[in-house]
Amino acid sequence: MKETSIHKIALYAKGTLSSEVTEYCMINHVTIDSRQCRKGSIFIPLKGSQWDGHHFIEDAAKQGATACIFQPDILPADEIPEGIIGIAVDDCQKALENMASAYRREFDIPVIAITGSNGKTTTKDMLAAVLSSKFQVLKNPGNYNNHIGLPLSIMALNDRHEIAVLEMGMSGLGEIRLLSKIACPDFAVITNIGMAHIEKLGSQMNIARAKKEIADGLKKDGTLLINGDDEFVDFLRKNHKHPFRIEKVGTNTESVFYAMEIEDLGQKGFKFKTNLTDQYVFCVAHPGIHNVNNALFAIRLALLFGLENDEIQNGLHSFKPTSMRMEICRLQGADVINDAYNANPDSMKAAILFISRYPAKRKIAVLGDMFELGKHTENAHRSIGREIVDHKIDILITVGQLSEWMAIESEKMGMNRDKILQTQDYKEAAAVLKDLIQKGDVILLKASRKMALENIFDLIEEGAR
Repeated sequence: MKETSIHKIALYAKGTLSSEVTEYCMINHVTIDSRQCRKGSIFIPLKGSQWDGHHFIEDAAKQGATACIFQPDILPADEIPEGIIGIAVDDCQKALENMASAYRREFDIPVIAITGSNGKTTTKDMLAAVLSSKFQVLKNPGNYNNHIGLPLSIMALNDRHEIAVLEMGMSGLGEIRLLSKIACPDFAVITNIGMAHIEKLGSQMNIARAKKEIADGLKKDGTLLINGDDEFVDFLRKNHKHPFRIEKVGTNTESVFYAMEIEDLGQKGFKFKTNLTDQYVFCVAHPGIHNVNNALFAIRLALLFGLENDEIQNGLHSFKPTSMRMEICRLQGADVINDAYNANPDSMKAAILFISRYPAKRKIAVLGDMFELGKHTENAHRSIGREIVDHKIDILITVGQLSEWMAIESEKMGMNRDKILQTQDYKEAAAVLKDLIQKGDVILLKASRKMALENIFDLIEEGAR
């Protein structure tokens, strides 16, 4: 964050200073974690399900924080610790959003917003890597893609940054609209429409409506990129609240920008040409042919920013995906595909397709429960069981209660019962896998985040020491 006066911060937060302050009091850091506070920090005490940040204002002061936001209905102004400046607001979360929205408008730089059911993090990371070959790029770290993380990411902007690449997530209607209006993007991307969060939203059409909200904050002279291969493509390109440029990106020739001569290189990644880059061959070392569209979005945006083909390729070479996303690790002579960060039916099917093509002696899928699927839960898990059989996976290890439907459907479709092993948690799955693993195997770890399947790798590795 660039240095900003406390008076301007109070104005941005739509708050009131609780005491007289010298004109030279400056803020250069925003945090919701009192442990990260230092001189120049402003601490924002958000309320969680089990705690209220107001209880940590004193800790923030001890750490050296210059200021804090506070709600007088929770903590009276006269109880603000000495040595820290208070800004009174009606709602601390709303104050963070207001601050980020106002602060973003201090920067006359392009902002790119990315959402979608699958691939948004990979697209963000890939695009940031490509653009970084020519520009100073800010991107939101990790999972800082919600109503807390995105404003904090925007507050990290400083005068060195030339472009911001911001991922936007959601669990319900209205959430992406809020984020888009805060970020006011010049470019927006909708990677695809899948089944993630269908329990809360009820249908894929509602998911499409929620993702489409990313255009609500898009500038009138902005550009929206959508997946030309997606079944909701026509819905996504129609009936927007204001006019802007819309481009389809995909693998079919009806798109403005499309891939040609796609070649799957297995664990080495993939390569392809495009219709607008003079037969140039782009190579991506990240495995998974389903990532072609993610790369296309990154390349198309890079072209719109004036990058040459070689500059784009250099950026693709430097791309490093967020951990636990198709991450290939070696374990006792076997390759482990750690894709355990999260899962929904679409991403799980893509991962199964990937290991089905993997050059390995045996293909083992360790698959756990997928959550937030509502009435679609049983059918979604059963569909994964069918994928296991269709793609000739040798061994299926299920983890959790919901994934038992995968086992039931796999057996129903003809898989040998001896090749289907059911476990209740990652510890039990690790014990089972430890006895099975052989040199030359490929093993897929994938489930919803709370199943924590990445721990399987650690348990087996520790046991081997």
